[in-house]
Amino acid sequence: MTTPAHDTQLKAKPFTSAIPCAAMIDLPAFQAAGAWRDPGNRTDWLRAGFWTDIGQQLEADGYDMVFIADALAMAGGHDGTTDAVISRGAKGGIYLDPVTVMSTVASVTSQLRLGCTISTSFVPPYDIARRLATLHQLSGGRAAWNIVTSAYDAEAQNMQQPGLAPKEQRYRTAHKVTQDVLDIWRTFPDSSLSMDTTTGEFADSSSIRPTPDGVGPLTLPGDVDGYRPMLLQAGASPTGLDFAARWADATFMVAATAQQAQQIRADLRTRAEQVGRNPDAITTLMAVQPVVAATQAAAEEKLQTIKDRIDPHSAWQDLAAVFRADPGEWNLHDDAAEFLRAQRGATGAEGFENIVAQVVAEGARTIGELAIAGGVAQFKPVLVGDPAGVAQQMLDLVRQGATDGFMVTSTMAPASFQDFAPVIQLLQDAGDQTR
Repeated sequence: MTTPAHDTQLKAKPFTSAIPCAAMIDLPAFQAAGAWRDPGNRTDWLRAGFWTDIGQQLEADGYDMVFIADALAMAGGHDGTTDAVISRGAKGGIYLDPVTVMSTVASVTSQLRLGCTISTSFVPPYDIARRLATLHQLSGGRAAWNIVTSAYDAEAQNMQQPGLAPKEQRYRTAHKVTQDVLDIWRTFPDSSLSMDTTTGEFADSSSIRPTPDGVGPLTLPGDVDGYRPMLLQAGASPTGLDFAARWADATFMVAATAQQAQQIRADLRTRAEQVGRNPDAITTLMAVQPVVAATQAAAEEKLQTIKDRIDPHSAWQDLAAVFRADPGEWNLHDDAAEFLRAQRGATGAEGFENIVAQVVAEGARTIGELAIAGGVAQFKPVLVGDPAGVAQQMLDLVRQGATDGFMVTSTMAPASFQDFAPVIQLLQDAGDQTR
């Protein structure tokens, strides 16, 4: 028997753009290996001013959402230490609390969605519901929850647990926690807060009640004008896609090629239908790395500059850290496919490893070539050209059924996001014509 999808009495407000574009800020490397050393990158991301500046810029440029990833531990290497990651400023070395950061962004924006990653493996449902409801209220209804189950034992250990539960168990917990959070948001409807100074009624207490399990009510309304926070999910494994099909309003999709993206999106839509949901209710956001300049030649030159900046040995060290591999046991000329077979499962992210496998199948023959491919854009498609050319590449992906919108990553912040701004306008003009 098919289990019904989640109760839709409270819905998330859909994106208003025909082709939504979200900005992903991934500290400290952003996306390109060693990018933190580039003078074009701001390095004050530990200060509120960085976030208020970039939030205002993204909103002015037409982005629909800003999003930051999170983990509850610094990434470690094959030796169990964090030395290899933090000493080079590699991916996984720096994470800020997303809700705190997005509260800062909320204070200077009025339209930008605010994506926060929170794990269901360690945080109680009431705490998740309350923190996100607070951001949702402070921002006027713009909070979004990226639901993760966590990937590494170090995260569990930092939360005073011996290690991560098996994947299937983590996802069972995630289903329960997500349903609980939705139920808790409904315990205090926004409409029940009357604050009628004439009658003296502050709120309609008859509509503020605990969940059927006796949790709550929440200490503030869980919705804004009838809309709850948006639910996001990024899992690309079969288990992750099942979860997204049941709960997600939007998904972050990483795919190496248009064909792979088409397959993932079609699979997700089929799974949504199987649990009784309208597939069109789920917006897919494909991750891309645009390199935009005034002309095609200038964009290609910019990409080459990015590649030239990447030291192959450092990129290999970063890749080895992600795959928990001992870099001393491999060299840059070793076979990439053999390396991937040996390290399968080490990252804790099946979907990500499938993407890397596709990059290998597409022609990355050696570890050195694979490391450079990862160093440029962490295996995301790189779209190179002038604004019109990049916009056309993205429109082709939408029209081919590969995605509904995009998660835009950057090689430099804020410069890369600013360079991409003209593309957003072209996408919106094209999208509006097809509505």
